[in-house]
Amino acid sequence: MNLNVRHLRLRAHTGQGVYGADIPFKPGLMVVRAENSRGKSTAVQSILFALGLERMITTRPTSAVTSAMRDRLIYDADSKAETEVLSSRVIVEIEGASGNAACVTRWVADDTLSPNLVRVHEGPLSELTSDTPFVDYYVGRSGGASSERGFHVWLAEFIGWDMPELPAREGRTSQLYMEQVFPLLFVEQRRGWGGIQAQMPVFSGVTEVRKRAVEFLLSLDVGRQDLTRQRLRAEEAELVASWQVATQAFARSLDGTGMRLDGVPSRLPSAWPTEDRQATVSEASGGEEWVPLDAALAACVAELAALENANVEQVADDSAAENERAAQISGRIIEALDESRRIRAIDLALREDILRDEAEVRTVEHRLAALREDLRQHQDVVTLQKLGSTISEQMSSDCPVCHQHLPSTLLPGDVPTMTPSDSVDYIKKQILLFESMLGDSSSAVEAKRERWISVRSRSDDLALTVQALRDDLLGRSGGPSAATVARVVQLRDREKRLRATAERLAEFQIRLETLAARAVEVRAALRAVPSDDLSDEDRKKLRALQRSFVDQLKAYDFGSFSNEMIVVSEDDYLPRRDNFDLQADISASDSVRVIWAYLLGLLEVGEQFSTNHPGFLVFDEPKQQSAKDFSFAALLRRAAGGTAGRQVVFATSEPLETLRPMLEGLSHTLHVVDGYLLQRVSE
Repeated sequence: MNLNVRHLRLRAHTGQGVYGADIPFKPGLMVVRAENSRGKSTAVQSILFALGLERMITTRPTSAVTSAMRDRLIYDADSKAETEVLSSRVIVEIEGASGNAACVTRWVADDTLSPNLVRVHEGPLSELTSDTPFVDYYVGRSGGASSERGFHVWLAEFIGWDMPELPAREGRTSQLYMEQVFPLLFVEQRRGWGGIQAQMPVFSGVTEVRKRAVEFLLSLDVGRQDLTRQRLRAEEAELVASWQVATQAFARSLDGTGMRLDGVPSRLPSAWPTEDRQATVSEASGGEEWVPLDAALAACVAELAALENANVEQVADDSAAENERAAQISGRIIEALDESRRIRAIDLALREDILRDEAEVRTVEHRLAALREDLRQHQDVVTLQKLGSTISEQMSSDCPVCHQHLPSTLLPGDVPTMTPSDSVDYIKKQILLFESMLGDSSSAVEAKRERWISVRSRSDDLALTVQALRDDLLGRSGGPSAATVARVVQLRDREKRLRATAERLAEFQIRLETLAARAVEVRAALRAVPSDDLSDEDRKKLRALQRSFVDQLKAYDFGSFSNEMIVVSEDDYLPRRDNFDLQADISASDSVRVIWAYLLGLLEVGEQFSTNHPGFLVFDEPKQQSAKDFSFAALLRRAAGGTAGRQVVFATSEPLETLRPMLEGLSHTLHVVDGYLLQRVSE
C-alpha cells in the first residue's frame, strides 16, 4: 500500500488575471510553512478536495476549500484588494501502490465543469500536455464508490485498497468508505483536533465505524473474521430458506394426488437424513391407513401382472361372433396405429420447434443483458457530461452495437450523430422492445411445452390402447373381458404416476441431502471462526501500537499522569486508562499529544507489519493548544524517521526562527510560502 503526494497545483482565473500556486512535495518529512491567513489551509484542504474526501468535513463539496479558491481572492497584498474568482481548479499529482504517478484534476468553480467531476491523467504533471489521454470520473454522488466510473473505485485501486463490505444497521451491509478511513491519515485544522478520528462521517450506516476503520487500516484478522462470520451466517440463512422452499414446493405438488410427504423437518436440522428421519411419501389406502409409496407401487405392479397373466372373466367362445369381434379389433388397431404415427410426427415437430424457440429466447436474453450493460455505461456517460466532461463527446461516437469507434470519414458531414442522452433513450426503447419479444417468445415456448406434454400423453394413451387391443385380439379364444382390460389400463396409469412420484422423491431427497451437507459444512466453518476474535498477529500489532504510543507520549512530555497506566484497548483499539477514554480526563495540550502519538503510531505499525496503511499522514497546524516547542520538536524528529516510503506532511504557521532550529539535522523538505499562497502566474 502506498500513497504519496508529489505536487499540488492551484489555479484561479480572475478579472485581474490568473493566480495560483505550485508546491512540490517530497517523501519523508514535508513541512509547508505559511503565515496565518496566507493560504496554508487552502493548500491542505485542496488536497482533500482533489481526492474527493471533503465529506470528512462538510456536506457541500466546494465548502471544503477556502473562499480564495471559491469566491474572491486578494490580488493586492498591500491594499488587501479582492477580485472575484471566475473559475478555479486543483491538480494533485499522486503516487500509488505501483509506484506510478497520476494527476487528479477537480474544478472548484467553473461555468461548464461540475465540482463532482474528477479528471485523471496517467503520468506525472511535468509530462502533462493538452494531448495527454485522460479519463473522467465522478465523486460525491451515488455510485462514486462503487460504479466503474466512480472516482473512489479508481483511487482505491490506485492505492491498493480493497474496501470491505461491513455489517450495517437494519441487518444490511455497507461498504466502508474512504472518508471513514482518512480521518486516521489526515487531520484537518477546522475539525480534526477534537479527538482521534474527530471528523468521522457515519453516513453509510456501518456499525462501530471508528473501530472498523482501525481494523481495516491495520488489516486486523478480527475484521476479516467478522466478515467471514457474517458471510457464513448469511449462507446458513439462505440454506434454511432453500430447505423450507423446497419442502413446501414438493408437499404442494402432492396436493390432490391422495399422497403426503413424511419425515422431513420443517426447519433445516443439524443432521439429515438419519435412520429414523428421511423423506417418504405415503398414499391413502381408502381407510385411515397410509401406505408407503414403495409398497403401493409394488402392490400395483403385482396386481397388474396377475391380471395380465390370468384368464379370468373370459368371453364366450362363439366362432362367428369371435370372427366379427376380431375384425373390429383389427380395424381399431389400424386406426390407433395411424393416429399414433401422426402423433409421433407432431411430437417430433414440436420438440424441434421448442428447441429452436428456446435458443431464440436465450439469444434475446443475452441481447437484453448486453443492452442493460450498454444502458449503464451510457448513463455514466450522461452523468459525466452533465458534470462537464468532454470525454463523452468521444464516447458518443462509438457504435452502440459493436462498441467500435466510428471514424468520421464513414459519415457524411451533414449527418448528425446521436448524443449520449439520445443513446440512452434509444437503448431504453430497445430494452422495452426486447423485453416484449422475450415475453412473447417465452409465452410461445410455454404454450408449445404444454401442447407437447398433451401430445406425449396422447401418445402414451394410444400405446396403451394398441397394447390392450392386441391383447384382446390374441386372446379371442379365451381373452379377458373389457372390464379386465379397463382395470389393466387403470393399473398401468397408476403405475406410471407412482413411478413418476418416486423419481421426483429421489430428486427431492438428493436436493435436501445437498442442502443438509452444505449446512453441516457452514456450521462447522462458523464454529471454526475463532471465538476469541483477536488473533495472535492482531495482538502483536496492538502491542506495537501501544509501545509506539507510550514511547511518543514520553518524548512529547505528556504530563496528565503516568504513561505506564495507559493501554490500547482490545475492544475499540483506543488508548485507555483504567478502562476509561484517555481523552476524557486530560488537558487540552495533552489531548493534542495523544492524537499525534496515536496517528503516527498507526503509521509506524504499518511499517512493521503487513497492513493497509498507505504510509501517508497529514497534520494541518499540529501545534494546537500552544503545545510546547519541546513537544513539537520531538514530533518532528519522530516524523522524520521511519522507512523511506512514508510521507508525513505538516502545514504550520510556526515562526521560521523557531521552526528552522527544530528541523536542523533532520531529513526533511521545507516549503515556505512567502506572502499569500495564491500569486499572479502565467498559464
